[in-house]
Amino acid sequence: MPLATDLESVRAWLQAATGLTIRISAKPSAITRTGIDLWPWRIEEDAAARNRLPSPRADSQTPPAALKLYFLALSARGLDGLDQVHQALHDHPALIVAGRRLLLKPHPLDAAQADALFTAAQCPLRPFLSYELRSAGN
Repeated sequence: MPLATDLESVRAWLQAATGLTIRISAKPSAITRTGIDLWPWRIEEDAAARNRLPSPRADSQTPPAALKLYFLALSARGLDGLDQVHQALHDHPALIVAGRRLLLKPHPLDAAQADALFTAAQCPLRPFLSYELRSAGN
């Protein structure tokens, strides 16, 4: 399942779990004044999954690359809603979607990393939560 589909699954689940309006934003400058925006900002290969011994596959195809997606949950209204998102993800660090297990875990950014990220995006720093999303099947 593509990462975009995984993130959309998380968005839909969070919206249902919190009752908040939750959107996926391509860049932080497009963030709206209501609800929570999920901003995917980094994709990287999962080195641990890459180093596993391959399992024999009947179709002899190479398995898809194991990727991790990093995203921020942002609120233009300060802390409004971020506490609900945090609690939902804390209570449910794994989601089952279409038979796949998606793992969500906090990915803390220090002040320098946050500053560099928001500066590169030409966006004012605002309250956020940072998470890593990956498929447990990968």
